[in-house]
Amino acid sequence: MYLPASGWDKMGSSLGFLSDASRWDNDDLDQDKIARGYVYIESSDVMVKKKRMQLLVQLLNPHFSQKIKVYHDPLAGETASIGIAGVKVAGGLDKSYYVKKESAKAAVRLKKKDYSDEFRGFYSSCKTVSKMEPKWKEFATHVHAYATKCN
Repeated sequence: MYLPASGWDKMGSSLGFLSDASRWDNDDLDQDKIARGYVYIESSDVMVKKKRMQLLVQLLNPHFSQKIKVYHDPLAGETASIGIAGVKVAGGLDKSYYVKKESAKAAVRLKKKDYSDEFRGFYSSCKTVSKMEPKWKEFATHVHAYATKCN
């Protein structure tokens, strides 16, 4: 299901490569609608605490979601941000996302505070990404590198 974008599409809009169509490789989605600002909502199994539930979730990485799908966590807090005259200059990142690797049965919540501990295990099948620094602000870069540079 495609819906018009709202104000919280920070992850997608913050990545410069999303405007470079030569890097898009997901033929499963209607890229024209995504390029026009629509968001993609899909049904997925999600682990909420210890319960597996089927939910409608917003896919945040529609252009490179074959290996890892990143879903918006509606209950996620934000990191502290600095703004000048109402314009955010730094910070304001979501503190968690739901992520689902291609082999997983359900998406799990990945939190900022646990990212450095879970980083090596999460990306263990990709040497390119596992050598990177496990910084939360680079999460989108890690997911994109995993999707494009790993088997």
